[in-house]
Amino acid sequence: MQGLKLLRQHLNAAFNNDGAALSPAFPPYSTFGGDYSTPSLAYLANQSKNHGHAGAFLWLILNQSDAGRHFLSLSAGIIGEASSTAGFLGNPLVEGDEQAFDDDLAGLCGNPPLEFLSAVSDLMRPQTEALHRLARHLSLSPSVYALRNLILGLGGWLLTYQIRHVPGCADSVLFCDFAGDTRRRLRDQSAACYSRHLGLFGRSLHLWLEKTASVVADTDRALLERMEAKITKGLEDHFRDFSERIGWVQPRSGTANKYFRPLPDTMRVLLMSVLEGDEICTIDEIALRLRDQWQLVLGLLPTDHTVLRNHGYGPLDEDADLRANRDAFKRLAKHLGLAWEPSDGLVLFSLSPDRLI
Repeated sequence: MQGLKLLRQHLNAAFNNDGAALSPAFPPYSTFGGDYSTPSLAYLANQSKNHGHAGAFLWLILNQSDAGRHFLSLSAGIIGEASSTAGFLGNPLVEGDEQAFDDDLAGLCGNPPLEFLSAVSDLMRPQTEALHRLARHLSLSPSVYALRNLILGLGGWLLTYQIRHVPGCADSVLFCDFAGDTRRRLRDQSAACYSRHLGLFGRSLHLWLEKTASVVADTDRALLERMEAKITKGLEDHFRDFSERIGWVQPRSGTANKYFRPLPDTMRVLLMSVLEGDEICTIDEIALRLRDQWQLVLGLLPTDHTVLRNHGYGPLDEDADLRANRDAFKRLAKHLGLAWEPSDGLVLFSLSPDRLI
């Protein structure tokens, strides 16, 4: 076992597959390694699952739309083509024949009715289209990192769903702090945004019971109300853990003072999901797409100050605070190789920024 541990450390050092997103494991599931870290499908097993059948849920929802079905098809191709010499390294450790995965994916999710699947598909249409766009880009150059980038995108879809499905939160905005180390009010408001959504997700059962007062049977309602405190804590723990592990929230240790700020690898995936392959966009266009498709507000638009204030995030100074956030985001985008500043005040985004030189 010591040898396997050293092998994993070596692979992690070589590929940094776990650098921006750890393997999420929620009770009663146990950690068994990160499926998205593998360079080969041969390493996947249908044992010791740690995801609560989230993959089955995603598969069911994505199959309700053309964009979702195309994403699944592209993803299958990417995974099949992305294997490299690293995929052969662990072959001596693979035991026995391949094990078939469960076919009854609907059963894993409690056999949700078609009306529910269709409603979620409609709610998440912008995010599904963003995933489709991401997969199209990754399919052009599949690599050992492609599977990880797909999982980061799917993780963003799941987190956005967790926020948008709460009654009254379909149009929520997530304020991200990129410069809070120098502008304390940015950090405070982004932390307030995180705390608000953490609390709303934790109370989603209570909010759902209020919304469905005439539908849920009295006996079921009484049982759920008795378990409400335990369920709320479990939901909050899940939201806290998952949002950190997919790289949407920092810091990634401790439980206090967390705030929204995508890690660089996660931000790269989000930007790839809103950019077309052959286009050049201004920062204003990128800001609109990040808000429409991922609910993210970064202070990039002149109207963002009003949007944030209307959602209860303030006080924020439009010139000092939001300009600092805008500048910090521009630096990150340029560092990621997805933006270029040909002149002062003009920032352009492209998947191939060398075209802008």
